[in-house]
Amino acid sequence: MTFGEPYRDKTGKLSSRGRTLDQLDAGDFIAFFAGFRAVGHPRSFPLPYCLFGILRVQSKTFVRNIPIDKRHSCAHGRRKGAENDLVIWGDPKTSGRFQKAIPIGEYRNRAYRVTRELLHEWGDLTVTDGYLQRSAIPPFFLDPQKFLYWLDRQEKALPLLQSNC
Repeated sequence: MTFGEPYRDKTGKLSSRGRTLDQLDAGDFIAFFAGFRAVGHPRSFPLPYCLFGILRVQSKTFVRNIPIDKRHSCAHGRRKGAENDLVIWGDPKTSGRFQKAIPIGEYRNRAYRVTRELLHEWGDLTVTDGYLQRSAIPPFFLDPQKFLYWLDRQEKALPLLQSNC
């Protein structure tokens, strides 16, 4: 279970997303979300925005620090020219895809946003009014424990799947 972020410039400086992710430590987590559309309906609207997985941080490193014979174990390690990519390794027992996607968003105020009900249950996010659309700096939970408490109550999320098959 890994997640990676490439550098954005030739000087070796981390992108804004990379700098944000580099702040994470063991025990922190990344919740993955996406906007989905029905197969065969390229213009379906509104898109359902859902959580689809979680990675609980075990460690992080740069590809250049992974032994050559171990680089195959993560996607960034298999990419050419990725020596300066940041790789976050997830705890394999507590990280994975959810069995079912969990709807979290709605289209509101001309953008996709976390529902107001969930923003309240989660203790809010670092983005204005639950803004979900792709951004350079990912949103953070203002009260991560409230989010994890909410997630533990979502029966459809468990058990976690640790494969892409």
